[in-house]
Amino acid sequence: MNVRSGEGSDLTGLTLAAIALAMVAVALVPGKGKAVSPRQQFGPLIVRYCRLWTAAAQADDPAVASPLYAKDDSLVFYGLGQKEYHGWGAYGQGIKAALFDKAMSLEFTPGSDLQVTEKGHVAWTTSSLHVLVTWNSGRSQDFNAQQTAVWENRDGHWVIVHEHISSPPLPAPAVGS
Repeated sequence: MNVRSGEGSDLTGLTLAAIALAMVAVALVPGKGKAVSPRQQFGPLIVRYCRLWTAAAQADDPAVASPLYAKDDSLVFYGLGQKEYHGWGAYGQGIKAALFDKAMSLEFTPGSDLQVTEKGHVAWTTSSLHVLVTWNSGRSQDFNAQQTAVWENRDGHWVIVHEHISSPPLPAPAVGS
């Protein structure tokens, strides 16, 4: 490297060639430098979403699914059963009361119709979810729901900042359940 007196540095042609060669080598490494499509990035997140909510139902604890969500009290979520919740705390408690306390089992499976739009640190997804519920009365209900979620990338992790689930009306619990 040649140094100019007091004015920073001046790179020689050899140094510039070495830098350019290194950049080309990195670009040619398999799997490096390839952009991942939003669908490839969010597909596993939706699968994780279904697994965590299924596990949360099995544990009777919505906190199992909490890593998916931002915890701001001002956020609004619309869950199964067409209820509105403000903040993760209310959402978790509401889902427990509306579903977990009334069901013996609950299973979520992702559909194959995921749509993703990503704009910088914000993305929104739409997808169908297959839901299988066995209510405390012993009655089973098998239905498809639609989920729209708004995600925000916070500290390198995508979290849900708004969610809307559309589903058929949930049945009234049987007497004594």
